[in-house]
Amino acid sequence: MPQDAIQLSTAAVVRAGRALRDALDDPERRALAATRLAFAGERGIGVFDETTAQAFASTGVPDRAAPQAELTVDVLAAALGQIDVANTLLAASTAVGEQGAPNRTALDQPLRRAGRTVELLADLNTPPVHHFRAEPPTSSTVDDAMHILRAKVTTTFDAIVTRSSEVVAASITGIRDGGPGALADGWRWAKQNLKLDEIGGKLAKLGLRALRGALRILYRLLPSDRLEAIQERVERLVTTAEAGSPALALLGAALGADETARTAASALDARPADAGRLDDATSALTALGARHGKVMDLCGGIATAIGFATTLTGLAGLGAPGVHVIVLGAHLGLLGAVVVIGREYVGRTGETISEATR
Repeated sequence: MPQDAIQLSTAAVVRAGRALRDALDDPERRALAATRLAFAGERGIGVFDETTAQAFASTGVPDRAAPQAELTVDVLAAALGQIDVANTLLAASTAVGEQGAPNRTALDQPLRRAGRTVELLADLNTPPVHHFRAEPPTSSTVDDAMHILRAKVTTTFDAIVTRSSEVVAASITGIRDGGPGALADGWRWAKQNLKLDEIGGKLAKLGLRALRGALRILYRLLPSDRLEAIQERVERLVTTAEAGSPALALLGAALGADETARTAASALDARPADAGRLDDATSALTALGARHGKVMDLCGGIATAIGFATTLTGLAGLGAPGVHVIVLGAHLGLLGAVVVIGREYVGRTGETISEATR
């Protein structure tokens, strides 16, 4: 599993970062530890690049031969791991004083965050232990099965929209903080030669390289043939939210949940006679909601890490316009990914009802 390599490379950067933090008071040990952290960062970036190359075709369009849900988790895990690697390297730049006075506490919070990411990645790789297996519902009548399924359809759509809106709200705040023109700047990041190799010291350069790599990973989740439509939906979300509308009220339409819910309700109104198929659909929606929740946990971690990167680039003295554009691009890439993922899960919910009511 690519997640194994992601976890190991992120853990290696965490260990090297802790060693650097412990060596800050000794110039000779500090120099050696900084070199080792840079080496771990270089290797980590290579692992992330290899992971996305394996997960996707060279065109940037997902490899449809692999299960899309598994690819989504792998790629989001890679993005989260690489942003935390970037944040650790940027904090290390501040800690050793590449661009100003050393700050010995700069690594504390990034290392805590990256350590939690390593634990999260380990959990993703560990199959759940089932002390007992929950049996699917067995309804005695069609009316009972219908009642249970209707309730599950409602909670599934609500959960998809609510969990998505939590991530969307965090990224919209980050874009709003970018000031006027943030949307245009953010979409432009991939089309420019930002010359990041000319910014900062060695650790900062590696951190920015890792951050840009994380953006490339996120944008792999946006199918190239639908990029303009995704961009339009994201921009509508951001501009409407800036006008005062809550993200939750907007996402139902953006994800297609409102229309799909109406279609599902109409299908259920036909009162299909097979209680077993309705019970199977209820079980399928329970599993679907759990998978979407896991994916949104990863997206929420990415949103937090992007916000943290904004702070760290400032502390590291990296105020160049290209850095600002990359952070905005990360927020927009995450918004696009949440919309794509949400529409996929909304569509699966509708398909599940369609299958049950044939």
